[in-house]
Amino acid sequence: MLKKIQKGLKNSRGFSLIELIVVIAILGVLAGVAAPNLVRYIDESRKKADVANATIIANAVITGIADETIKPDDYGDGVLLSSTATGSIVTAIKNSLNNSEIPTPQYGSDLLFAVWIDNDGRVVVGVAGNNADIDNVDAITELYPNNTTY
Repeated sequence: MLKKIQKGLKNSRGFSLIELIVVIAILGVLAGVAAPNLVRYIDESRKKADVANATIIANAVITGIADETIKPDDYGDGVLLSSTATGSIVTAIKNSLNNSEIPTPQYGSDLLFAVWIDNDGRVVVGVAGNNADIDNVDAITELYPNNTTY
């Protein structure tokens, strides 16, 4: 039996150069098709994470209004939630998150969450650039309550 195995190994040969090139070409085509889809799925998951975080932030603000730690009249213009932001909205959000850091948007490194309470008492959460003017609603992409993506 050992002789049969040795004889089989002597007669076997490796892949030819053409076979290897064909396999590499097929793998290249597959990678070229799969890579853009992978990037798109990553972007979509980051956007969905931002919508989920916006919902968490909005729920924390709504809870703060309900237990009267946030007064809606104080935040008609809104607030950008940076790492240095202060105020009752920031405190309510941190308390809701067990004193952890306020989440930052995953989709863009130069974005911050923005929170404001409109004239109807509706809590709105969106994303805006670091240097955005909170009074300019056009500079803010709303994520909550409409759960729109950007």
